[in-house]
Amino acid sequence: MKTSWYLNLLRKNGFFSKTIQCKYHGWTYNLNGQLVGALNMDSIDGFNKSDYPLNDIFIKEWEGFIFICMSDKAEYFDIFYKPIKNKFNEWQLLELDIVEKKII
Repeated sequence: MKTSWYLNLLRKNGFFSKTIQCKYHGWTYNLNGQLVGALNMDSIDGFNKSDYPLNDIFIKEWEGFIFICMSDKAEYFDIFYKPIKNKFNEWQLLELDIVEKKII
């Protein structure tokens, strides 16, 4: 399954913003990854905002872990990890208690 997440979601005043803006270029994207504003690009011949969406990444949650793949040639998780998927069953990963949580 392909899930679209974007790595730089912005928070403003305790709420999630409805847009993502590049601090360097000033380009603004909606939460679907579509470019909705591009500073100083109106005068560029042939510039089309739809040609510059945010790149998708592949996300897979498994046993409480989140795997992120940024390759556009990602293999399916279930196939790639098949050799090790059952090696952790006896640990009951989903039943483990969180001892310490850090947000960075």
